Amino acid sequence: MLCAVPLVCAYVDMLCRHLSLRIRVIGAFFEGTPANEEAAKFTDYEAFVEEARKKKDPFVLESWALTWSTVVLSAAIIVYGIETINQTAQDSEAIGIAFILSGAIGLIATIRVWYEYRTRAKALETLAQQQKAAKTPANP
Repeated sequence: MLCAVPLVCAYVDMLCRHLSLRIRVIGAFFEGTPANEEAAKFTDYEAFVEEARKKKDPFVLESWALTWSTVVLSAAIIVYGIETINQTAQDSEAIGIAFILSGAIGLIATIRVWYEYRTRAKALETLAQQQKAAKTPANP
């Protein structure tokens, strides 16, 4: 069961990052398209959040908890695998290797998911800025 922990953590990381990107896509879409008073309020909110992210991201704790909990648990599984190999029993070596591999996969997957999230979030920010600029009338 312990070998599954890093893999499950990486899976949860991926799902949470995906949901976060979905929310950001929706916000970016509505930011440039106020159709009525309610949509205008949402647009104002999105502009406020974007400005807050530029100064000091108020949502960073979720990202830290998501990433670092997986990193710490995966590293702990690797350490446990190393300790298992260091035991004197021969059958513990295969189990230790399984722990090390599981932890390493968890670490690699977490770093990859984080990288993909950052890349896609930056691309989304660029797209939102381009759409906003295209919809803003030029000053004569």
